[in-house]
Amino acid sequence: MSSLYIKEATGVDELTTAGSQDHPFKTPAYALFASQQKSDATEPKLFVFKTEDNEYQEISASALKKARKGCDGLKKKAVKQKEQELKKQQKEAENAAKQLSALNITIKEDESLPAAIKTRIYDSYSKVGQRVKVSGWIHRLRSNKKVIFVVLRDGSGFIQCVLSGDLALAQQTLDLTLESTVTLYGTIVKLPEGKTAPGGVELNVDYYEVVGLAPGGEDSFTNKIAEGSDPSLLLDQR
Repeated sequence: MSSLYIKEATGVDELTTAGSQDHPFKTPAYALFASQQKSDATEPKLFVFKTEDNEYQEISASALKKARKGCDGLKKKAVKQKEQELKKQQKEAENAAKQLSALNITIKEDESLPAAIKTRIYDSYSKVGQRVKVSGWIHRLRSNKKVIFVVLRDGSGFIQCVLSGDLALAQQTLDLTLESTVTLYGTIVKLPEGKTAPGGVELNVDYYEVVGLAPGGEDSFTNKIAEGSDPSLLLDQR
């Protein structure tokens, strides 16, 4: 049976700690945990440094029981951390694959579709079933798996826009930011019963162009101005 030493004042709770008198652990729980991580079949004897006696003494039965409980907690924590790290690696791999796929998508207008009618947002509410072209600023931006929802704003009003398929997956779309200036092409459709949006309609986008991309990250508009602020404040920031 091996022996491990614990000294709270100078010990170090690391898996690389030797556990000797010269290089002791800080806590009994971690000493047991480190021993088990090294696949030691038998539980080591633990010796705790007693300041009042200035020497190492074998751990008491009650302290050993407490150390075993603490060791179980450390093992559960290690398992959880390993699972989280695995999930993180899987997420990073998925994101890398998604980005690679997004880079291969090119956004092109389908020339077989009817010519889009250029219109203001407010006027588009009455053009249900027609293909229109509206320009404005991205007021809200939300991703829902393979669908992107955009609330577009111009001087006349707001309209909810839906990007799906390759439009939602393209790198150009993933790079969109709030207050970016865009021109959207698509068909005006009436909202399903029970759904609400400005004008009672939404724009099913089939193509779009980026006129000007607003800054993202620390320089983004949302870091300077609260969402829902008066559009004139946003105008001052452009």
